[in-house]
Amino acid sequence: MSVEWPTARSGHVSVAIERSLLIWGGYSNPMDQENGPEIYLPSGEVWLFNSDTHRWFRQNTKGDLPPGLSGAHAVYLPAEMAVYLLCGFMGEGHRNEIYRLDIADWLWTHIKIDDNLLKPSPRDKLGAWEHENSIYIFGGYGPDIINYLHDAGSYFEDIFSLTAHMKGWNNQLLSFNIQTNSWSNPKCSGCVPSPRAAHGVARVGVNVYLFGGRHENRRLNDLYSLNLLQLQWTEIKVTGDVPVGRSWHTFTPLSNKRICLYGGYTTDCQTLDDLWCFNAVSSQWVQISLANRMPRLWHTAVCTSNDDVLVFGGCSNDILSNATTVHMNEILVIRLYPNSLLREGSIIHYPKTVHLIRINWGAALGLFFIRWLHTILTDPQLRISMT
Repeated sequence: MSVEWPTARSGHVSVAIERSLLIWGGYSNPMDQENGPEIYLPSGEVWLFNSDTHRWFRQNTKGDLPPGLSGAHAVYLPAEMAVYLLCGFMGEGHRNEIYRLDIADWLWTHIKIDDNLLKPSPRDKLGAWEHENSIYIFGGYGPDIINYLHDAGSYFEDIFSLTAHMKGWNNQLLSFNIQTNSWSNPKCSGCVPSPRAAHGVARVGVNVYLFGGRHENRRLNDLYSLNLLQLQWTEIKVTGDVPVGRSWHTFTPLSNKRICLYGGYTTDCQTLDDLWCFNAVSSQWVQISLANRMPRLWHTAVCTSNDDVLVFGGCSNDILSNATTVHMNEILVIRLYPNSLLREGSIIHYPKTVHLIRINWGAALGLFFIRWLHTILTDPQLRISMT
């Protein structure tokens, strides 16, 4: 039985739609060349993973197809039944455009901004979230903001950039109004984070939490919150154990005011495989001890409506080394349970082999972590073994 499975990739985007994961874009190695130039993946298709049936489905799209991109960001608005795709990078350079995907008919629309209105500077590796009919973005890497919308925020030039035109990091907060199709660049008060890219952001109610990212040659481990009603930044000083500085990680909000941090890339070029949970109420970190090691960077992670955190793709080795980048297309599932309902685990044989990664349980959380391998079994029927 032939089963479709997405191409291994990094730098893609993903969103949760109810109990499913949607992925789009990114880049990968060419199928027929081990050391050939990396390629952007087809922009006319999205992939959907159903967390109940454990099946992938490829969906072709139509309309104003975006170009193939890496380092973009996507936000899903349930009331609109639409995915918004923002910024990113392609071979010709950084982008500052917005595309809207209507999931009712899988139609892309390129959102046009009035020529008389300024837009954000082109950028990739930004953070994004939605709140009250607006999509917010923070930071990113790209050209100077001076010739673009720059009412607030700062830009820091990358003096080591090897491109013909200088690039750098910024710390702008920008807001896109989906009703008027217009951008604004509000000024924030408080302790504004430094310019950065490849950071993690997570909205919990009216607060957005930001962790890490790259500034110059440093991968940061600072933590901030932004109150969206007051537009005030606060640096959170955490006592006790804290994660090492990193970029290219995921920072995923859960329904219980906790945020899941996984993977990333350190200043000393280590690809990380650690799992942390930040409690937004107590402002404390808890590290979850993993028995198995699966390093990831520039992957994506979303939380579905049944509180599964689905991690997909990314790179498993040193992305900046001379070695061929090892892109992944496995699904890693992080599932939270009350301790009273803790199960040792389950192994599901369909149509790939799923191996339970055993976790040493800590704090008030129970998690299990599942790795999908690519072995197609002769028996296509679902068989579940519980212990």
